[in-house]
Amino acid sequence: MKALHEAASRIHLGQIIMVLSGREAGKNAVVVRLDDSYVWLANGQERKYANPKRKNRRHIQPTRFIADEVSDAIQSHGFVDDAKLVFALNQYKKLNLKGGKSATKHRK
Repeated sequence: MKALHEAASRIHLGQIIMVLSGREAGKNAVVVRLDDSYVWLANGQERKYANPKRKNRRHIQPTRFIADEVSDAIQSHGFVDDAKLVFALNQYKKLNLKGGKSATKHRK
């Protein structure tokens, strides 16, 4: 799959994560902006790129996958279409249903 590749342990732009706390707990999202202690998340449906959710890094669980199309679009154009976010999350969900490896275990 070209759109997704495995990431190291650090959080990257375009990385797919699982939210661990808050109203959106258990849902997947894409990292669209990074800061020292916060990340901004969007999923293209409830959370659009224009209005991302700010989350503390301790409240998310990163997966091992990065959506290349999303990270490339943000780095080159400064924004990404919501359709690309939805597509990346759907590709990730298909990969997980087929038994792909994932690091979506909750922290203790």
